[in-house]
Amino acid sequence: MADIQSVSGYAADTLYEGVYDKKGAARKPQKEAAAPDLQSVKNDVKADGVSIAISPESQDFLAGAAERKAIQQEEQDKLMEQYDSNPFAYSGNAISLVNLATGEKVNKEPSQWQVFSQNLRQHGFYDNMSDEEIKKTEDLLKGITYRTDSIHDLTDYDRHLSDLTHEAAKLEFFSSLSALHYFADTYLTGDARDSFKSLIKDYEDYNSASVAKHKNWSDLYSDSMKNVGAPNADRVREAVQKAQERTKASQEIGRVTHTKEDEAKLYQDYKEIFDRLAGGEEDVSSIFDEMKNTLINYASGGSKNSAVLELLQSQNTNSFNNIVHYWSKLLKS
Repeated sequence: MADIQSVSGYAADTLYEGVYDKKGAARKPQKEAAAPDLQSVKNDVKADGVSIAISPESQDFLAGAAERKAIQQEEQDKLMEQYDSNPFAYSGNAISLVNLATGEKVNKEPSQWQVFSQNLRQHGFYDNMSDEEIKKTEDLLKGITYRTDSIHDLTDYDRHLSDLTHEAAKLEFFSSLSALHYFADTYLTGDARDSFKSLIKDYEDYNSASVAKHKNWSDLYSDSMKNVGAPNADRVREAVQKAQERTKASQEIGRVTHTKEDEAKLYQDYKEIFDRLAGGEEDVSSIFDEMKNTLINYASGGSKNSAVLELLQSQNTNSFNNIVHYWSKLLKS
């Protein structure tokens, strides 16, 4: 596994793998081939006395390339400055590091649960725990964060392969923040709780933009089909008829629009739902049902079309199940 240097100091010389895994079999260190120095490569290119004439058009192109390179460098510098103090930003994530010999990315960021787990270790949270208790805690942190983590560093092309819809990504993110705060308030005290809560804010800052822009294949399909004529073939087989209804449902979802006020109201609704869930005074199954219905009602624009509601339910089932799973474990711990 390649060594990773943290720009924030949360990682040491090697990737933090979690307390439970660190107590397992020792891992053999692996040496990586040193990347060739770019300047030395440039210096090896010699003209050998040959005079090369460059056309004005080529000179303009080269000047433009230099300008583009300067703009790219400026953007990278801004990214580094933005993430410089964020413990979730490891080198190799905010700015891709590439092996000059192979063209491959040489560093890989850790999963975000590992940053939370390392913070707990530093504050002695695991000191008197058994291996089973440590694993249980780290598995819980994985469940809470991995869906949001899974879309953070994706390219636009990769995003469409995710099963997280745009609305599910927002719900999963909001749920993870609420669950992390519940964990801190329930199991931590003093400096350990303050430090963990500060880390939650860093987690929120680090993932907000990625969540806001996320769209998967079903979102993109609905967007692209919203202005296309609805299929209406008559006397077709049942399977074709169902496919037509599904397409019409996707089109209806694609036509839904929301204002900033609508979205603010959605987040307020989510806050009230998760506050009640954390309060532990109501039947949790009814709260989970309300959570699902809130997303579906918002994404459908309040539609009563059964095909639309069924489609949204199926598209977001994995997210609903994930949230129910880790909250159920969290509340029973």
